[in-house]
Amino acid sequence: MKQQILDFLQSRFDTFGLGAGTTFSEIVFATKIKRELLGPLLFELLDEKKITVRKGEHIDLYFIQT
Repeated sequence: MKQQILDFLQSRFDTFGLGAGTTFSEIVFATKIKRELLGPLLFELLDEKKITVRKGEHIDLYFIQT
């Protein structure tokens, strides 16, 4: 499942470049991973430094680590 997330974020980066931030909901929709499972997977990827997050006031954006 982590690879699904990385593949999705990589495709976003390939399409949109450095501004390819993705919301939690977009990741859920694109990967079909249940919300309850996605949160812990994102934290694992953050710990592994494979993705980064930019925290906003209302929305966090996730990026593949380049």
